[in-house]
Amino acid sequence: MITKIEEISDLEEFGLDLIKFRVYLRKNDGTDVNVPLTIYMWEVRRFMNIHERKAAAYINKISTGLRCYGAKDGKIVKALHEDGFPIHSFVEKYVKSIPQEKIDRHIAWAESREPVYLSEGKNINAARDFSFSSYYLRRTMFAENVDELVQKEIQKFYPDFFTNADTRKYAKYNEALMKAVNNFVDKMDDFLTNEFHVRK
Repeated sequence: MITKIEEISDLEEFGLDLIKFRVYLRKNDGTDVNVPLTIYMWEVRRFMNIHERKAAAYINKISTGLRCYGAKDGKIVKALHEDGFPIHSFVEKYVKSIPQEKIDRHIAWAESREPVYLSEGKNINAARDFSFSSYYLRRTMFAENVDELVQKEIQKFYPDFFTNADTRKYAKYNEALMKAVNNFVDKMDDFLTNEFHVRK
């Protein structure tokens, strides 16, 4: 049985706004499994798209309405909590759909793990390479800043569009702008990295 569900973000460690759920399990004998099961938000959404289509459509609507470059799980989950949407209940449904054989394999793996000890007070994060995190954070921030600046100029030179555009036209505008910004950021990133050897 499930005893607790926690939400963990990959944003600080990897620079990606991905949410994973740590699902704590209790065995039939009443003892807790040593290591929680880790489930990513994309896995839950994939499950919902097949088995919980109405709820999935609601999440997709929220996702579409969020202006964001790159992953945006954290923003989606925050909006879901603010709306009182029971995302954890769908995490639980997904876990219950996993074949028992896989759950048993996870339990066996968790119980066979050897504890990890840190010597000389070293932080386990010290050995990690943070260039991956830095690159994605930089790219996302660059794209969002470009988007903000371009929008200000568009609103200055094309004010009539924002006065008269309906929802459909505004959605097309958003799509075109985000595509253009992504293309620009990709080209500039490639140019600066390849031509001037800027470290990612």
